[in-house]
Amino acid sequence: MKRQRNGFVLVLTLLIISLVVSITTYIMYRTTMFVPYAKIAMRQQKAQLLAMSGIQLAISELSSFKKPEEKKEGEQQQKVDEVYLARQLLAKVLPYLNQWQRV
Repeated sequence: MKRQRNGFVLVLTLLIISLVVSITTYIMYRTTMFVPYAKIAMRQQKAQLLAMSGIQLAISELSSFKKPEEKKEGEQQQKVDEVYLARQLLAKVLPYLNQWQRV
């Protein structure tokens, strides 16, 4: 007596194919939605960094001062010299702060 096959292999194959198509469609949909959002987020982050560094540059320019006179002595003179050197360093470094962001 021959055993009859009811066609469950065909149904199972179609079910697996539809599952694979559904997963692929979902992944493609998520990817196409994420790429434009990622570009916008990167542009916003670059703009924010540029704005913040511009503020810092303006603050450094406004707070610059000339080297104090040599009349003070001792520890107080050393502190004034350190502040002067730090401000000189910032004045040289800050203009180059955002060059890495330019494409």
